[in-house]
Amino acid sequence: MQDITAFGIALSSTNLDQHQTTAAEMVRVVELLAGKAEKFPAPRPGIYQLIVADLRGYNIGSIDLDDCAQIALGPGAVKFDANRAFFRGDPVHGIFDSGNSHLSAIRARQKIHGIGLFCGRNVGSPDALSTRVSVYQANSFLITDQQELDLIGSLLDGNQPER
Repeated sequence: MQDITAFGIALSSTNLDQHQTTAAEMVRVVELLAGKAEKFPAPRPGIYQLIVADLRGYNIGSIDLDDCAQIALGPGAVKFDANRAFFRGDPVHGIFDSGNSHLSAIRARQKIHGIGLFCGRNVGSPDALSTRVSVYQANSFLITDQQELDLIGSLLDGNQPER
C-alpha cells in the first residue's frame, strides 16, 4: 500500500461569539447578495436580472464549490455532508432557498433570475475568474422552462444570446 500525503485547511473557532465563525461569514455573504435585490425593479418579460459576485476573498480564499452551492441554493445543494455550514445549530440557507425566510432573500427570489459566483482560480489557468471553479445558478422560482434556463446559463457563462 502506498503512503499518501494530504493537507488541508480546517477553519474553526472556539469563540463564543458565533458571529466570528466561518459559517457567520457565509451568512453575511448570503445577506449581502440577497440585499442587492432591493436595487432591482420587478421582473418584466424578456429582461433577465442577474447578480454576479467575485467570492475569491471569502473565507481567506478557501472557498469551494459546496460553499458556493450553499450560498446560492442552501444546504440541500451541498454535495458532501461534511461541507455543509451551520450557524447557531441551523444550516445556512441560500439566496434561492425557500427555507430562507429573510425579507431580502424573499425579494431576491422574486426579482433575480440567476446568480453567478466566482469561487476561485483553477490551478494553472490564466483565467482569473475561471468558470471551472464557479457556480452559476438560475432561480427556479422565476425560471420555469428549459429555454429560459439555457438562456440564463448562457448569460452567466458570458455568452451573448443568439437573436
